Amino acid sequence: MKTTIKILWTCAVMVALCACDNTESRLEKLVPADACGVVRIDVPSIVDKAGLANEGDIILDDELLDITTSNYDNLVSRLVRLWASGGIDVDVPTYLYFDNRNKPVALLVVDDSEQLITMVEEETGKSFVSDNKNEVKHLRDKNYSYSLQENVLLLRFVLADVPYEADQPANYYNSLKTSQGLLEKNEEIADFLHEENDVNAYLTAKCIDEVLPVEMGPLGLAALPLFKGHDFNAMRLTLNFDSDNSLATLVTTIEAGDNSAYTKFLSQVLVKPSASFLEVVPASMEHVVGVNVNGAVLAASPQFDALVGAFPLSHRGALNVKALMASVDGPLVMASSPDPYTGETNFIFTARSKSPLAIIDSVSVYAELQGQEPMHSAGGDLIYDYGMRQMTVGARDSIFFVKALTYDDSAEDKLTHLPDVTDLFSHSLAGIYGQARLNGKPVGIYTYGLKEITRGEGLFYTVNDQDNVTVAALKLLCSISPAPVPAAPAPAEGKLPVDG
Repeated sequence: MKTTIKILWTCAVMVALCACDNTESRLEKLVPADACGVVRIDVPSIVDKAGLANEGDIILDDELLDITTSNYDNLVSRLVRLWASGGIDVDVPTYLYFDNRNKPVALLVVDDSEQLITMVEEETGKSFVSDNKNEVKHLRDKNYSYSLQENVLLLRFVLADVPYEADQPANYYNSLKTSQGLLEKNEEIADFLHEENDVNAYLTAKCIDEVLPVEMGPLGLAALPLFKGHDFNAMRLTLNFDSDNSLATLVTTIEAGDNSAYTKFLSQVLVKPSASFLEVVPASMEHVVGVNVNGAVLAASPQFDALVGAFPLSHRGALNVKALMASVDGPLVMASSPDPYTGETNFIFTARSKSPLAIIDSVSVYAELQGQEPMHSAGGDLIYDYGMRQMTVGARDSIFFVKALTYDDSAEDKLTHLPDVTDLFSHSLAGIYGQARLNGKPVGIYTYGLKEITRGEGLFYTVNDQDNVTVAALKLLCSISPAPVPAAPAPAEGKLPVDG
């Protein structure tokens, strides 16, 4: 009898596992061949590590509920609300891909369509419309399109210029179902997505260039297009939350050949890491982005020309930007932090230079042409008055800096007293350090370091050791406000709201 029970139990488990595999494979087949990126989110693992499951239901705490409500136009917020709706099968991973218009599409397996429809209609204030011929239900809320067909929900971000009446919503789903998908054509990508990580992402260079905001890219170099537009194949990204919920680990790998323009360019431009600049950066700076460069090589590159052209400068000829950059040999850094009282952004630009005093002289001449005289000089530093803040131009040994601060940082500790920050920039060709805030309060620390030209490592941990790092990460991702998008045109009366 016991043997029979064991056999039946084993068979039941195998059937359940096969069912999950078959369900997930259905989602994989819907990822189109022209997708420029695909992400697999291990929802069962994330729900478990975040402690969201309660007797079969997904329960969001009050803060996460408030964040997802107030930031409902955020895609992650909508996904979290769908997971908690009771209508989505949270035992199956969620897939997300970027289509050929570089817009995200989420694929979720529906467990209870009636419960799902009720929740979405309540939260959006809209009603699903039925297309009985194609057995599809559809709802459009602002720039999000919900299409429910064959127990699969497609949540698509739709551009406002796509009219409601462009096509029947079933056409998009059917085109995915009947064509050979990306993961069917490329087993290597499919195998990578199945690796045991909480999130696996395969993002082509096109996806990184056009989809990801610059500050979320692998280097976070806002306005620096040095690492974009290259010929590498793709980036592989993995994200894991530790089982004890104390740490999140990010690993990025660039697929690029030794003879690719990407590898050749960065091999020439990037130099040995140095954390020497930390000596002039006050510890109050919440965000630091740095890259170690051979300034002479960078100044001669077309990427630098594009960068300089993006910043209009009066009296450009008086400031030989190329010559200034050519003198840089090592860290090139921007640090910033909001002033808690004035709302102004304090920032510091610093670099290691072969001729820091010559840079100070050049900046001084440029300022004079702008009609700006230094308020006074202290220890060789030039100090300019800009009302609520002062701008200080100076050097410490080979480190040149420009500080625009609303306070005097002379008595403040510098970032050198934070061992983790020193270690990060001492061993990274390019690095990011930042404090993550939620409702104005610091909740976490994130770091990212490019250890090799094709490999980077990042960490995220909470300020409070008692906080769940998975929950904290979800709250932060849901709190990001998306860029405003014009509202879609309303459908004609009696017409099915659809998207192309």
